[in-house]
Amino acid sequence: MRANDKASEGPLNEQVLEARLRALPKPPVPSGLEQRLLAAIPPAEPIAKPRLQATWRWAATGTAAAVAVILAVILIVPQESVRAPQTRESAVMDMSEVDIDRVIEREAIAARLLASANILSNEPGGKHDSAKIQRHIASFYPDTSAGKAISLVGDYK
Repeated sequence: MRANDKASEGPLNEQVLEARLRALPKPPVPSGLEQRLLAAIPPAEPIAKPRLQATWRWAATGTAAAVAVILAVILIVPQESVRAPQTRESAVMDMSEVDIDRVIEREAIAARLLASANILSNEPGGKHDSAKIQRHIASFYPDTSAGKAISLVGDYK
């Protein structure tokens, strides 16, 4: 029976003890404690701003890859002009300034499209859109450096 008595006294004793502790008067707070505690708190670290550098790095990497492809095309394709320089020179000499501007504009448009396709191909889910752009370049700009590069690579299908 003693075991049962002790088991029943346990929670009762804890309740009595808790009630006695709560009945005790609250101790006085030392003067200046709050100021000392607040002074001991270290200053907050500044909140880091979102890193835009990572975004720029991806964009710069994609642009660099596009430029590398265009330069590779420019270095590979001009071999045709080495074989027949007179034909190319005479064709350029027969062109007006307006025609030359049109050719340059077509080259620029095709190069920008190819750069966009290369950047898209590195993005998640961008392969399909990249292939569409490359097909467009191959269809509408086959005579440009970008169009010739795509026909050499042939991965747009």
